[in-house]
Amino acid sequence: MDYLNLIFGGALLAIPVIFIMNLLINRMTNMAFKDITKGFVGELDEYLTQHQSCKTEKGIKCFKCGSLSLKNLGAHSRHDTLRLVSCNSCSTKLFYNITE
Repeated sequence: MDYLNLIFGGALLAIPVIFIMNLLINRMTNMAFKDITKGFVGELDEYLTQHQSCKTEKGIKCFKCGSLSLKNLGAHSRHDTLRLVSCNSCSTKLFYNITE
């Protein structure tokens, strides 16, 4: 009987601990995303809304220098789904993209 109380009590204690841990992990992930994407306008549609002349027949260009040469790098690795796009000529941060 004492074992059942111990197991049941432990399970009840674990629920709020897991909930709090989940909140903390989500908050840290959100903060990391904001840190990584700081300086970028937003996703491509937001970039083109703010810089309508940057969409050309040849592709997307940098709003600062007009270059069509863009870097599309993963945030942490080349396989990362969070892609950071910046100008290859002047290094201006342009927009980010989330792929699947």
